[in-house]
Amino acid sequence: MIATFGRYLFRTLLALFALAFLCVASVYLILDTQRGSDWLLHRGLALVSPEAEFTSYSGSLARGIQLEGLHIPLDGIDIQLGQLDSSWNLWGVLSGSLAINKLHLDELRIKIDASATPTAEPSATSPGPWPSLSLPIAIAIDDLKIAQLQLIQGSDIQNIEQINLSAALGLTRSKIKALKIQTATQRLNMHGRINNTPPYPMDINVDWETSTEEFGALSGKAQLSGDLRELQLSHRLNQPALLDSKAKVRLPYRAEHMVIDYREIQLSLNNQWHNFKTSALTSSELALQSTGSLTIEGSWQDYQLNLDTTISADGQHHAQKTTPAPASTAQISASTAPDMASILNAVFKEPGQFAAKLNGNQLSIAIAKLDAQTAVGELAVNGKVNANNFLNNTAASAKQALQWQLAITAKNLDSRSLTPQWPAHLSAKLNSNGHWQGDRYQLSVDIESLNGDFLARTAQGSGQIRLSERGQEFKQLKLQLGDNHLQLHGKLAETSSLDWQLDAQNLGQILPELSGALTSEGSLRGGPLATLLGPLSSATKNTPQINATASATKLQYLAYSIAQADLDAKLSADQSLTLKVKATELNVGPLTKADMELNGTGSLENHKLAFKVADRNQQIELSLSGGLGTASTSAKTKAQTASATWHGHIEHLAANHPMLGPWFSKAPNSLRASATEIQLGELCLVQEQDSAPASLCVALNFNDDTIKLNGDIQGLSLNRFSAGLPPGSSLQGKVDSEFNVAGKLDQLTGQFALTAAPILIRYQAGVDEAALEHHASLSANASLKDNQIRSEMAFVIAEVGSMNGTLNTRGLDPGSAIEGSVSSQFDNLLWLGGFFPELEKLDGSLNADLAINGSVAAPALVGAVGLDNLHMQLPAIGLALNSGSASLHLANAGDWQLDAGISSGAGRINLIGQGVFEPSNGPTGNIAISGENFTAVDLADAKVLISPDINISLAAELIKIRGSLAIPQGNFTLKSLPAQASSVSADEVIISSKSAPTIAATRAIDTQVTISLDDSFQFTGYGLSTRFGGKLKIVQKSQAAVQAFGSLSLYDGVYKAYGQDLSIQRGLLLFQGPVDNPGLNITAVREVEPYRVGINIGGFAQDIRSDLFSDPTMPPTDVISMLITGKAPGAMSQSDANQVMNAATSLGISQSKGITSTLQSTFGMDVLNFQGGDSYEESSLVVGKYLTPSIFISYVQNLFTPAGSVQLDYTLSKSLGLKAQSGETQSIDLLYRVEHGKD
Repeated sequence: MIATFGRYLFRTLLALFALAFLCVASVYLILDTQRGSDWLLHRGLALVSPEAEFTSYSGSLARGIQLEGLHIPLDGIDIQLGQLDSSWNLWGVLSGSLAINKLHLDELRIKIDASATPTAEPSATSPGPWPSLSLPIAIAIDDLKIAQLQLIQGSDIQNIEQINLSAALGLTRSKIKALKIQTATQRLNMHGRINNTPPYPMDINVDWETSTEEFGALSGKAQLSGDLRELQLSHRLNQPALLDSKAKVRLPYRAEHMVIDYREIQLSLNNQWHNFKTSALTSSELALQSTGSLTIEGSWQDYQLNLDTTISADGQHHAQKTTPAPASTAQISASTAPDMASILNAVFKEPGQFAAKLNGNQLSIAIAKLDAQTAVGELAVNGKVNANNFLNNTAASAKQALQWQLAITAKNLDSRSLTPQWPAHLSAKLNSNGHWQGDRYQLSVDIESLNGDFLARTAQGSGQIRLSERGQEFKQLKLQLGDNHLQLHGKLAETSSLDWQLDAQNLGQILPELSGALTSEGSLRGGPLATLLGPLSSATKNTPQINATASATKLQYLAYSIAQADLDAKLSADQSLTLKVKATELNVGPLTKADMELNGTGSLENHKLAFKVADRNQQIELSLSGGLGTASTSAKTKAQTASATWHGHIEHLAANHPMLGPWFSKAPNSLRASATEIQLGELCLVQEQDSAPASLCVALNFNDDTIKLNGDIQGLSLNRFSAGLPPGSSLQGKVDSEFNVAGKLDQLTGQFALTAAPILIRYQAGVDEAALEHHASLSANASLKDNQIRSEMAFVIAEVGSMNGTLNTRGLDPGSAIEGSVSSQFDNLLWLGGFFPELEKLDGSLNADLAINGSVAAPALVGAVGLDNLHMQLPAIGLALNSGSASLHLANAGDWQLDAGISSGAGRINLIGQGVFEPSNGPTGNIAISGENFTAVDLADAKVLISPDINISLAAELIKIRGSLAIPQGNFTLKSLPAQASSVSADEVIISSKSAPTIAATRAIDTQVTISLDDSFQFTGYGLSTRFGGKLKIVQKSQAAVQAFGSLSLYDGVYKAYGQDLSIQRGLLLFQGPVDNPGLNITAVREVEPYRVGINIGGFAQDIRSDLFSDPTMPPTDVISMLITGKAPGAMSQSDANQVMNAATSLGISQSKGITSTLQSTFGMDVLNFQGGDSYEESSLVVGKYLTPSIFISYVQNLFTPAGSVQLDYTLSKSLGLKAQSGETQSIDLLYRVEHGKD
């Protein structure tokens, strides 16, 4: 029975096993066929996404498949795969393991639509236990490769070049044999193992590399071991520098709850680094190296941070990077701000120590120690900073999101290496506390002490400053810089009470560009200053009370200066106002040494203001009456907040200008002004003229962003503009104009019209010459619609020519496009003669045809301008120029071409150039000047012919002039020196209280031109008649003085000295610097048988040295005698002796009176003259000075012997005096004076 049951049971089990085997075999056979796999693949993809599709398929699901063009669209995600190639064996499943030999995915693109992805709702139930990662069967992956992976989420696109994986996923433990992830700039390699069951014991190794634009190549290695109860991390940064980190992380692991509370994580982190160099991180000039450690212990709610490091400059990096700066750039200008790299390199030029000890609770940090010791000083900070309310931003906690309380001590802060233009050496003790949240804040700084120097001046400070959204408060604030002191005490708030005192006696100690003195003192009581600009109702209730005085003396900033200015302002509680401002010698803009006055009296509601400024040439007077009232800030609605509005009248307005003449208003005019509104009634200024008066009228209404402006000019005489024309030139005629603009600021419309007809252009060169008269007319019209301008103009000179132009814009913005044209044709240029009085008989023809394009900010011209048959005379230098012509061609890209030339005498000069015109830099390019035998000067006393070959290079910031200038022929006669001509001493310094006006930035000029002077050039002057020849190299750099290098030789020269004609045997002028001070090497001789006498002239033109010589040798007196008379001293008559004496005393210079006067003034002498005697040997030089009106002391030096004496004259009375003399002989004489011929 049992045996029979056993046989049936065995047969049943065998049948079931066979059935199961047949089922598995059937499934495998189905999957092992392409038809079966195809059917199953389509069914499976349809379950995943009904819209899934692929372009081609091969293989079987039992052994591996190949797919192309797979597309699986899902909700919130779109998956596209270019190719899939796989190989596996499903029979391995029967043995409990699946072997995937190959799985390659190419061009995988995953696009995520975050907006379509449903947001996961937080679960109300607590999380379950940590899961097991075990798989039903083991999977062995030999070769998994994903190539060209692209992840897209919104604008964020990540590209991964390749992922490779070889792993064994077991039932209890998984092993990652090799995982490699590669991108364009990153690489990661990982291997290790991890248990599949909690707490997941693991041992993982990572090797990574990356590259960034900011830090370059980075690489490192890490090892992670432990489990979820405690993890150990060890990491070494290899590139760009070594940095070792070790961390132990204790996690609050609980097997029954899959959650980690970050607040319970315990961290122990230790970072160590040695010679860590910033130069390896960045290519900037920042070059530092550091050695130190950083440790962090504790949890997020209770942690300690300790930092201890040394930072110094990387000397090796500086040695490689630094290049010596030229001397011209060694000094840093005041406008140059050092960058952060320069600052840090200077701070750590000597090793600096940093130490910090912080205790934290989330974002609440207690600073137990924060010290820095560097080459630029020491800094110590301690206190508290609390930002925990940012983590819990509730309505209650958000009131003070950030709070701090700090004590700061700074010692020996030295900024000279950081900001050489602002050197400082300071020490300070400060306490600061406060809070901040949104638009509400409070900052308090208590200056316990501030001492040191700033800009080499004593700097001190003390007191308290408190700032908040409610106002500012100052408690005994005292600041000093050199001779400048400021004291503040009080507050500016809803109820203000502030006193100040400023005593700045030397403003140049604060700012080098500033000079003078400024003092002020006063008080403010009551409401804040802002109430004066607010509604009148609030001002009347809480009007600030002001009592202030200020005074400025010799105040100057750059080209602006005030000799003296005084201010006295008082505003009382009842709103009564007194304002007085007076300034003298005001130099600003067009005003020179002007006087200014401003006076105000009355109250806020009813006051008068009178303003006047005038200098020698111009004057403005303005009188206002009115007061502050209340008006709506907008005409659109009355519900808006009211604000203060000034309303009143312009009682008087007058202006006077040398060219425009005097203008004045005849009647008062209404004026209304607020922060958003200006209303000006029709204001008319008139000017009395010989005929009917001229008038200028304007009316303005501006409210919010809408404007309405209209006005006109009637009967303005053009004769007013003749004041700026040369003598003999005049303009006659009248100008009439109308204009109006209206609309919103971004949509304006308007009209403009101007006419001037008839115009008479008149020029009369002299009283006896006939006047040239030309009749002309001018008209201009413009229309403005939707901020677009269309305009045209016409200028016509009867029987001469005309100029016409148009200009249209597509907007008023700087970038708006413009287009237009200018065309002109003038058959003669006689009408221009009056504008250039140095020219006579100016004539020729002018033609222009230009197109205008570009933008409002950068207009451009295209076309040509030409001058033909140009001729003129320049009487000042005797020239008659003729056959002149010039053409200038302008192209679209700003290219220009110049071709010009003109003749003078038998020669001609030509100019040829080309380049580019840039709106920001002006013209750039090259101009070549060439010519031959061009007459440059043709006067009775001078004639010069030149042959230039010069090239001018125009760059954005520099003009280079190179080439040569030959002078083939010429002569020059200098008849006499200017009377009393004298030069300034070499060591003289001129000090002026008024700085020179600033010069607009221009291009620097770099000149190097060689001048060749033909030896036929004849010169006569200074007693010299000779021919000159030689070469000079003329050099000028930027604003430096002109210098010359080279030499000029003298040929066939005759020099007149001591009244005689001396022949020049050797003559040379040597130039090695200043062009007006060449070296001299000249020898002039006279032959008197059997003697040869002469004079050597050396030194420099501004410091001439001369000496006498003879052959055979004779005494100086005999040499002079020979030079002057041709006779020996023993053979001279009395007239010959007087002639020698005169020559010796005058030293051969006809301007002796000017020289002696100059010497007398230079040395402060009262007497400087030459004195004769019974013979020429007794001639002497006398120098004397009055010590008192009755005592005169003098020194007498003989000109021909070493003898000298000191004399003292003492006047006892009108008739009696004493004279004492000390020299070779001593004497005292009593002088008595008797006058005859008086009653």
